[in-house]
Amino acid sequence: MPKVSLWKNICWPIASFIIPAHFVAAIGTYYYATLHGFQLSTVILAVVFLFLTTFGISGGYHRLFAHATYEAHPILKIFYLIFGAASFEASALKWASDHRRHHAYIDEDQDPYNIKRGFWWAHMGWILTKDPSSQGIVKVGDLERDPWIRFQHNYYGFVAFAFGLFLPWGIGWLLGDPWGGLIIAGFLRIVFFYHATFSINSVAHIWGRQPYSDDDSSRDSWFTAFITMGEGFHNFHHTFAADYRNGVNLWEYDPTKWVLNGFTVVGLAKNLLRTPEPVILKAKMRMQAKRHEEALLAHPHAAEKLRIAREKLERMLDTWNAIKAEWAEEREKLKGRSGELLAKLRHDMAEHKARCREAYAAWVMHLQNPHLLTADAK
Repeated sequence: MPKVSLWKNICWPIASFIIPAHFVAAIGTYYYATLHGFQLSTVILAVVFLFLTTFGISGGYHRLFAHATYEAHPILKIFYLIFGAASFEASALKWASDHRRHHAYIDEDQDPYNIKRGFWWAHMGWILTKDPSSQGIVKVGDLERDPWIRFQHNYYGFVAFAFGLFLPWGIGWLLGDPWGGLIIAGFLRIVFFYHATFSINSVAHIWGRQPYSDDDSSRDSWFTAFITMGEGFHNFHHTFAADYRNGVNLWEYDPTKWVLNGFTVVGLAKNLLRTPEPVILKAKMRMQAKRHEEALLAHPHAAEKLRIAREKLERMLDTWNAIKAEWAEEREKLKGRSGELLAKLRHDMAEHKARCREAYAAWVMHLQNPHLLTADAK
């Protein structure tokens, strides 16, 4: 293979910014810290810009544009397009195209950041090279019809530099620290955020739990969730990509979900899509049963009883889900008016929900302690 082939394969328009940005962030931060010292106002500015760009990608590029998990007010859309660009992670069209391709072909050759090609490739190698799996823009016809998204795509470079570097520099200048604004709130923030979001493609496909599915390499990772405002619950996301939540449980760290919930109150977001709880529980049951298969071989009687219990519980979950769907349909018809059917469905749903949760808890307990079922049989 000719030695020049590697250089020919590098995507220079992207590499010519990403690589120098790392050097500017590292060397600039060193000299800034040693010659100037950190100002509190500059640190706050960097944290604010990190939050804005993180939410621009998490709530905007990812959950709104790539997956359409809710509807956003035009003001919120414009915010996403501004601060998504300020992250220097491509236009919304390009980002959503790559991400939709990732979901369609996960762990296959057509997956742009296929983890089977190695940690480095999934982390950032795919961005720096001209690979067929990440070339062009596909699967985003819905986004191309939006004039604001088209505008951002056509003028992406201008928007990115204006809001990603010149704006923090300008605010830093007003605060008496222009170099801090440019280096710390600009380049250092960009580079940190690069590796935070890149870790979703690398770390969250290698390390972590798979509570919902093992059909692909995605994993739930608390570490990556913490540095990306909740994006790290990746196994849930790949199993239920149409859900606006990544951290579905109350104890899971998903600030993007919390902010979006708040936005529904003030009218900036609406129609947030949620996967029904019965569907989530069925996925968890499948994985729990799969993990305990080998252990249950020593308890064949218990295994059979658990199989029957699981089938019964799945039917209960299906019924619960059907009642939920009927209740939602009737609620939409009545538009807030009272109705006997709606009240009855609400009562049935609450009752069935309680029974399902109780049966699920018992099923999990016996799954983890099959000897209890064996003892009962004796």
